[in-house]
Amino acid sequence: MFLVLAMLGGAGWAVSQNTAVGQAAMAALAKSGFTAAFALIFVSELGDKTFFIAALLAMRLGRLTVLAGATSALCLMSVVSVAIGKVFQQIPTTVTSSMPIG
Repeated sequence: MFLVLAMLGGAGWAVSQNTAVGQAAMAALAKSGFTAAFALIFVSELGDKTFFIAALLAMRLGRLTVLAGATSALCLMSVVSVAIGKVFQQIPTTVTSSMPIG
């Protein structure tokens, strides 16, 4: 079962990256910030280790318990990420332009 899930995640990534249809779909989704963030996170997390850990925990502890825990953790991490992004927005451009980052 895990092999099938990993293959589906890899196939989703491959289709979105390596075909004209996948690239056009990703370009259309990128027009909205919400859809771009959702699509990026959905595709990148599909075969992630967290995905497999949640599946294993759901088999042992119950679906609703794991769903509540995973959703709460994702919400908390999203809030922390947004807060960090807001703090980094306050850094003056004179400092960031001299840094060797993208």
